[in-house]
Amino acid sequence: MLNTHFDSSPAWVAKEQRQTLELIVAGGDWTIVHAGTLNAQMRNLHLDASQEIQVDASKLTNLDIVGAWLLRNITGTPQVFHIAYLKPQHQSILDLLDETLKEYRSQHHTVDAGLSGSAILRYTGSSILWLTDQIAALISHVGLVAIETARITLNLRLRIPALQTHIRDTGVNALPGVGLLSFAIGIVLAYQGAEQLRRFGAEQLTINFLGIVILRELGGLLAAVVLAGRSGSAFTAQIGTMKLNQEIDAIGILGLDSVSVLVVPRILGLLIALAVLTLYSDVMSILGAAAFCYFYLHIPLNSFFNHLQTAITVRHVLIGLTKAPVFAVIIAFFGCFEGMRVSQHAESVGKLTTRSVFEAIFLVIIVDAVFSILFSIMGI
Repeated sequence: MLNTHFDSSPAWVAKEQRQTLELIVAGGDWTIVHAGTLNAQMRNLHLDASQEIQVDASKLTNLDIVGAWLLRNITGTPQVFHIAYLKPQHQSILDLLDETLKEYRSQHHTVDAGLSGSAILRYTGSSILWLTDQIAALISHVGLVAIETARITLNLRLRIPALQTHIRDTGVNALPGVGLLSFAIGIVLAYQGAEQLRRFGAEQLTINFLGIVILRELGGLLAAVVLAGRSGSAFTAQIGTMKLNQEIDAIGILGLDSVSVLVVPRILGLLIALAVLTLYSDVMSILGAAAFCYFYLHIPLNSFFNHLQTAITVRHVLIGLTKAPVFAVIIAFFGCFEGMRVSQHAESVGKLTTRSVFEAIFLVIIVDAVFSILFSIMGI
């Protein structure tokens, strides 16, 4: 006999005792509509963990993916059980659920789940394959961008309205953020430099230190980091969203090249914008340092700038500006590159946007270090 009977309910589950076998009978519409009712009934089954369990699904009338999930977890415990008398159409839904869960678990499997040799090899192999694919795609994209840039430059077919838009978006609109950050960093550097040099009674040398560090290194690096987080991420999100909406496919159908339409104007626009922003960052950082020296070290502004002129030369300014085009190409290139690699789901946009910012900032810092070493070796 069934302990509880739910034949009159739209969806029900009951338990029957047969010697050492506990039979669970599932019937009715096991769908998302009745999930709450079924879940409550399943909690009241009170199964004996020492007995064998079997599920009779012959009385199921309808089953969806939620119902299949409930059916797979009908005991509420890790007990092994067999589902019998399942109709073919219901079996296909259960198989789909099992395949989906298997794929999910394989994708989210980590080395932490088991430090076996096979798990480590599988993780290492998949990482190497991903890196190989990334490098191959990167080299291919470099070639495409180089070819399209050369073709546009030689044929004088630059899209001026698009270029103006990107200069405005990446340069003019970034002025407040770059200016405020540079001014604040100038104050911080001046404070730290003054505190250290005061021990030797050489506070005046703070101006020499600030002029060289800001013009050679910090001004361009600050502007590049801000644009990597601001414009590089915007490039990835914009192009990635266009790819999701199939707008890039539409560009190809119109007979246009997506690289020349979307990538080249962004790179050239950022080239111009970052050069200007580097100079702007230099000026704002020095103004911040001058304000600090005036209020904290009591150095008059005219004395500050007169001393600054003796400490720096045009060479220091040119060295900082030399790095700006390289930084701009890195930021714009990776922003567009990751945008082009967005797949057909929204999660990919966020993931690749984050990756493009990290790659751009990482390479900008590495390239800045390489420049510093080369200039030091060359005695510049």
